[in-house]
Amino acid sequence: MIGRQKSIVAGWRRCEKIFGGKKSRCFMHKLRINKLGPIEQCELNGSSFITLTGFQASGKSTIAKAIYYFRTVKDDIVELATRQALQQPLVPGLDEDVFDAGYGKDLKERLEIYLQEKLMSTFGALQGMSDEMSLEYSFTEAYSIKVSLKSDKNYRKLNDIWVTFSKDLTDFLQEKNNSLSLTPLGLSEEEMKLLKIEAYKLFDDDCAVVYIPAGRSMITLLSQQFNYIYARMDDMQKRSLDSCTRDYLERILLIKPEFSDGIQGLTVRLSSQEAVPPQVVDQALNLIQAILRGAYRYSNGEEQIVLNDGKYVKLNFASSGQQECVWILNLLFYYLLQRQRIL
Repeated sequence: MIGRQKSIVAGWRRCEKIFGGKKSRCFMHKLRINKLGPIEQCELNGSSFITLTGFQASGKSTIAKAIYYFRTVKDDIVELATRQALQQPLVPGLDEDVFDAGYGKDLKERLEIYLQEKLMSTFGALQGMSDEMSLEYSFTEAYSIKVSLKSDKNYRKLNDIWVTFSKDLTDFLQEKNNSLSLTPLGLSEEEMKLLKIEAYKLFDDDCAVVYIPAGRSMITLLSQQFNYIYARMDDMQKRSLDSCTRDYLERILLIKPEFSDGIQGLTVRLSSQEAVPPQVVDQALNLIQAILRGAYRYSNGEEQIVLNDGKYVKLNFASSGQQECVWILNLLFYYLLQRQRIL
């Protein structure tokens, strides 16, 4: 349990791996939280599997959001470098006068401003936070980020959030400033791909990060209306959602059309491209079938659970259990077929 007056303290762990006969030190990610929400103090080592247990409002979601906040920075850098090359604002709908997020900022400044805004959209208003609040994440021995607040502020705004990068990360951001080329045909896909590969490598993180929010069954309950509702929202309304939930919704909207031929059609299309072992695919399909008691399909703008007899149930009329787990299973299976590790 993690709550006030409670903390998890774990020391540094290093492992040795053998690559071509050479030993290299493997650094474990580390998260530190101080006075954020219900958490008084927390120090946590990252691993491939972490289970958080505790009473309601004891800080489990806060830790999960903090991990999401930092582990998506590698993708933020690629996105910000892209927007820099295209001379686009940092965030669609961002009021540049209020947030001092004008054009012409270098990549480091852009990331600082973006992480300031991201802190608010992930954890809420600053006024309720302690002056001593701080978050720090170490990706490697050389790459780390710390976020804290200026003290003694009765009315805080975005500029009262301190974002500090380690020296090596600062050097990387300066090196990649204006590094993407804009041609008459658009951005160089090869340069974007190389930047992403380098960022993932330097952050020692090749995972796609997906945050599964609470209330996800409401999204499937309103599946028929959801596309319309979200499309009608302007950028500021979308930004009023917390960043974790917004990312989850947009990820579903992006991936949903991939299931137009059902989960089997997706399997044929993607597994052949990525050469996923057939036995692994079959095992995953059987597990999904057993859990859902059917198979997901997105047909003519309608989400469906196709039953064993070929009939189907609209997702918004499916059982609460099916609504709760369907997109968790879909996302896991989608990334499995792409051979993409997922966090």
